[in-house]
Amino acid sequence: MYKRLLYWFGLILTMLIALPVFADDYGTANTAKASGLSRYGKSLFHISGNIVSAVLSLVGIIFFILMLYGGFEWMTSRGKEDQTKKSLEIIWGGVIGLMIVLAAYAITMFMTSNIIMPAIH
Repeated sequence: MYKRLLYWFGLILTMLIALPVFADDYGTANTAKASGLSRYGKSLFHISGNIVSAVLSLVGIIFFILMLYGGFEWMTSRGKEDQTKKSLEIIWGGVIGLMIVLAAYAITMFMTSNIIMPAIH
């Protein structure tokens, strides 16, 4: 009981300490806007780029969680063949899923930069 209470107290304390941190961009947004590299534009290209960036970040987080879960299952399988096989399937599924998403992103970037964008301009 005491260890559980100490665990939750430490977790909540860590979250409360991290909450008041407000990072300043040190003028990078103004510099990017002045140079024409602003990613906060209102055009369809800027909005879709922000969406793709958010989705890729989410895919990376999901991949990381799958790797942690698969590794935890593997370490706690204690040599049981079926649990080890399940954990390896989780890990390989995450790796293959990440490869598919990155390949789709690479194909989309190639098509956009070499075929679609030159036809628009």
